[in-house]
Formats: sequence, C-alpha cells, structure tokens
Amino acid sequence: MRSTFVGLETARRGLAANQLGIDITGNNISNISTEGYTRQRVDTSSVAVSSLESRFAQKSSSFSGQGVNIDGVSQIRDSFLDKRYWEEKCEVGYYDQASLIMSDIETALDEVDSEGIKEALRDFSNALQALNSNADQVSYANILLTASKSLTQIIKQFDTKLNTILEQQKFDLDIAVDDVNSIVDQIAILNKSIAADIYDSGTNRSEYYRPNELLDKRNLLLDQLSSYGSIRAVEEPNGAMTVDFNGQTVVKGSWSETLNLKQNSDQTVSMSWQSTGEQVSMNSGSLKAYADMINGRGEAASGPNESNEQGILYYRDRLDSFAQMFAQAFNHTIEIASVDETLGISTGTGTYKTLFEATGGGQIHAANLSVSAAWSAQPDYILNDIVASGESDNGHILRMITTLDEKINFGDFTGTFEEYVNSYNITIGQQKNLYVTRLEATSAVADDVLDSRDAVSGVSMDEEGTNLLLYEKAYNAMARLMTVMDEALDTLINKTGLVGR
Repeated sequence: MRSTFVGLETARRGLAANQLGIDITGNNISNISTEGYTRQRVDTSSVAVSSLESRFAQKSSSFSGQGVNIDGVSQIRDSFLDKRYWEEKCEVGYYDQASLIMSDIETALDEVDSEGIKEALRDFSNALQALNSNADQVSYANILLTASKSLTQIIKQFDTKLNTILEQQKFDLDIAVDDVNSIVDQIAILNKSIAADIYDSGTNRSEYYRPNELLDKRNLLLDQLSSYGSIRAVEEPNGAMTVDFNGQTVVKGSWSETLNLKQNSDQTVSMSWQSTGEQVSMNSGSLKAYADMINGRGEAASGPNESNEQGILYYRDRLDSFAQMFAQAFNHTIEIASVDETLGISTGTGTYKTLFEATGGGQIHAANLSVSAAWSAQPDYILNDIVASGESDNGHILRMITTLDEKINFGDFTGTFEEYVNSYNITIGQQKNLYVTRLEATSAVADDVLDSRDAVSGVSMDEEGTNLLLYEKAYNAMARLMTVMDEALDTLINKTGLVGR
C-alpha cells in the first residue's frame, strides 16, 4: 500500500515547480528591456523511483507518481550564435571607426562646401592674369601677393586640421585601450565570482545551472570586447572563461592581461602586451581601424609601425608634396637679371627669385609654407630686376601662368596642381565610400545574427505570456489535487471503519 501522504507530497512538489515557473516568467518579463539579459527557464524532471535505493526489492509501480523535481534554472543560449556575432561585430567595429575617421579627413580637406586649395589656386591664377594685363601697376602685384598668401594660409589650415584629427584619434585610441583593459579586468573578476559560486553550490551541480545574472554580465562584456578586436572564449569546467583577444590570452581564471599604448616620435602609435612586450597583431576591430588611420602612410610606408592603409599620414604627405612641388615650380620662374653693358640688355644670372619658402628655414612642408620675406616686404618684388628684352616684356608672368597648367610629377601622380588636389580628394571619396559600404554590409549580417541570437536568448512577450497562463493553470490544478488528497485523507481517517457502530 502507498504511503498515506505520497499524494500530498506530489501536489506540494507541483505547486513549488509551478510557483517557481511563475516567478521566472515574471523575471523574464521584468527584464525584457535589460541589456544583455538572457531568457531563463525552469528545468524539471519526473521523480525517479528505484528499488536500488531500498534494502529490499519492491515494485516501482507502488511508488510511481511522486511528482516533479526542480533541477534548476538555466539560461537559453546558443554558443555558436555568440561566436558568429562576435566575429561580425569585430568587422563592424573596424569599418565603423574607419568610416568615422575618413569622414573627419573628408571634412578637413573639403573642396566643395568651403574655400579650399582649388579655389585659392583659381584666385592665384586670376591675379596672375590681371597682373599680366597691368604689369606696370604695383597695385596688381599687391593683389597677386595677397592671393599667394591666402593660398599658403589655406594649405597651412588644412595641415592643422589633419594634425588636430591625428591628435584626437590618438586621444580616442588611448581611451579605447583603457576600455579594453577595464573590460578584461571585469571579466577576470566575474570569473572569480562565478567559479566561487559554483564551488559553494557543490561539485555535483550541473554545468547548466550557474549564477545566471553573473553570466549575463560576463556575456555583455564579451559583446563589448568583440567590437575592439577578434575574440575567442572557452568556458572551463569551474565556470571561468578563458578569453583570447587578437590571438593573445587576456583572461584566464582571475588573471588578466594588460594592453599598453605607446605614442612614437615619428607620430605613429604602437600597442603591445605587458606580460610579453610583444606587439599586438590585429586582423580587424576598432583598435586596428585606429592604428591603420593613425599610422597609414599608403605605399610610402617604411617605418616599423607605419601601415599601408591610406590614413592621416598619407593625406598629410599629399599636402606636403603639393607645398613642396608648388614652391619648387614657382621658385624657378623668375630669373634674376644682370645688365650686359656691352650689349645693353639684361641677361640671366642663373639664379631665380625665391617666391615661397619655409618659415624659419629648412625643408618646405604644408605646415611652414609661406611667401618669401623678400616678396612680402616688397609687393613689386616680382616686377624688378627681371630678364627682359624690353620694358613691356611679361615673359616671367606668362611663365608663372603656364606653370599652373603644366604636368608636374608628384611621384605618385602626374598632372597639374589642380588635378593633383582632385586626385587625392577622389581617393578620399572612394575610400570613405568603401568603408561605408562595407559597414552597411557587415552591419546587416551582424544584425541578422543578433536577431537569430535574440530569437533564442531574448525575451518574447508572447511566449512568456503563454508560459504564464500555462503555469497558472498548472498551479491551480496542483492546488485542486491537494484539496482532493485532503478530502481523501479525511475520508480515510474520519469515515473509514464507522459502518456498524
């Protein structure tokens, strides 16, 4: 005969299981908007009855129907979808950051919405044309001087803007490196807490029943870390997570690695691991985008830290090349005259008037290009002491006009000065368009993977509402079962054996 209170124990177990189901469902609904929250569920199993637990073999049927066991509260998560999402988010991180930096470069070297180098070149050309028609009037020479100064100032302004972008990106990269180190430290701390919780709960605890809220925090940190670089995460038997970042183990148990950032004297940056001193090897992620844009010198890259990407240094080199070739070309247009007393005419001396020079001396760059001190002090400097066969000879002015239309070899490009400006602006547009297009493509893939992951791990109001009704009905049924068992016991105790009294 079955134990008197078996039925009540079955009902009690059912009430407890469904009460927990209602609680977990309510917890899911409460956290429907919580970032990083993973849907939870109550795992149950039927109470198994075996005669092996008794000293004597018994029929298991006599002890069947003892209710439900609450195995634990698990998370509904797919590790494969996590891995896929981290891979795609790494790509998104690279193209997102690269496109933002290219947008800044495009704005700095804008030739459309603001007065740029091409507009200044046109003003310089117009001033030359006006002086050619009025070579005997100093006022027109002064207009040319003003246009020349304006051109050098715009080139300097563009270079200053690129320097500002460079310093801003270095500052932002420093913050990003600190953020990576902070995330890695937090994961290591959570590892310690998770492992301690599992140990305190007993060694026989299933791997699926762990401190879910701590796991959510750790998974959210891994999501954030994946945008900075490629990651690989492996969960250990004790619940801790071993994490590799860009091929280097950065978290193992409660130990964490530190990423160091160094700003070099050649204006590049480099990142290394504190434990080994080795330079970080990166395939993608926003850290690589920062490094590529800061260190990017294009095909001219030669330093140990320079990148072949066309970054900020590449476009600074383009401005430097323009300034150097412009000064070189126009510093060889006006030959200084020497009067031949025998012939009574002016002849060349083999030297030329310096129209453009580097402020403070040295090699000319975009940052120091300026009108020569001699020309600045004397607006009609280009009109005096020239090689001429007559008083009205404007050959030197015509040579300056012709120089603007000559094909100049800039090393990586051959064309006029205006065509050179167009060439690197086209490169900026193409490069930005590439990054934006790739960002849209990778974001679409990442969003699809995230939707798939949310379909598994996210909270669905419809599904939770259905579960709530199910648990409510089951709870009511268990309560009714307990009432029935109580009535049966009342009959057994108070009414059995009364017949015939």
